[in-house]
Amino acid sequence: MPIFTLNLLFILSGIFLAMFSKNRYDSFRLDPSNQIIYRYFLASLFVSLAMFATGIPALVTDNEIILSYSIMLALLFNTVGFNHFFLITVYSKLKAQYFIIMRYALLIFSFVLLSYCVMSPPAPYIDIYGIAHWRFDPIVGLIAALHMDIVFAANIFSILTHFYRLKKLSIINTVALVLTFIFAGISGSYLYVGDSSFFLLLASVGMYLGTGAIFFSVIRKKFI
Repeated sequence: MPIFTLNLLFILSGIFLAMFSKNRYDSFRLDPSNQIIYRYFLASLFVSLAMFATGIPALVTDNEIILSYSIMLALLFNTVGFNHFFLITVYSKLKAQYFIIMRYALLIFSFVLLSYCVMSPPAPYIDIYGIAHWRFDPIVGLIAALHMDIVFAANIFSILTHFYRLKKLSIINTVALVLTFIFAGISGSYLYVGDSSFFLLLASVGMYLGTGAIFFSVIRKKFI
């Protein structure tokens, strides 16, 4: 049987991101024209669904077929979520018609990647330590990892570029976002391509710490 504690990290990460998504949605309702807040809401929502699709099945079963389908679903949720994170960085830089083209191009990319993954499905398994090995096809894993790293690097660059303005709004939120992208980017990309039990464990913990940073910023705003 899988070790509950490790798989719970993904579920907790999903809860953290879901709360951040709810926070962004509440802000969007107050300012419906703000596309940046809207994209943060959608991005964190889809990535939280990916966390649940990854963690919940691995928590209750080690059936390779079920795990394979759940991981492919998580891949779709992740790529769609990361696309919204990327759209945040280009929103102010592209004219409206080009932004729409970019949005649809990224959506097509998500389904093309998923289609290739369906044709060359992952062969996941849970080892004796309860650690889930995703074992994507090398091409799928590499593309997904690069996609994630490029998107998160673009977000870090964008945040640092506007750091002076953002820190006046909330230095805690700004630093939390940077930490989230750093931890999640490094950890998530290894989860796509790695197969070492030790480093998969570290990657799972890193993902938890990254999502925990943004969760802390939401809780702090509400209760402190």
